[in-house]
Amino acid sequence: MTEEIITVDVSELEPPLPLQAITERLRDLRRDQKLKVIHRMFPCVLPELAEKMRLKYKVLVQTEERVEVLIEHQEA
Repeated sequence: MTEEIITVDVSELEPPLPLQAITERLRDLRRDQKLKVIHRMFPCVLPELAEKMRLKYKVLVQTEERVEVLIEHQEA
């Protein structure tokens, strides 16, 4: 099974639009997909959101101006 990575760049959006965009895409995320989020900062609610949705995440890049996070379903 090949994995599809969906990229969403919310770095130019004003709050609360980044969280809304991320949450909307996570609701539709299939098991064979991963969501790559590009943002200005680490979404502070992500750990709690991931736990509730049974997802896991990994920070790929973190600088003062840019964060990239990869989110996927937890293994069954």
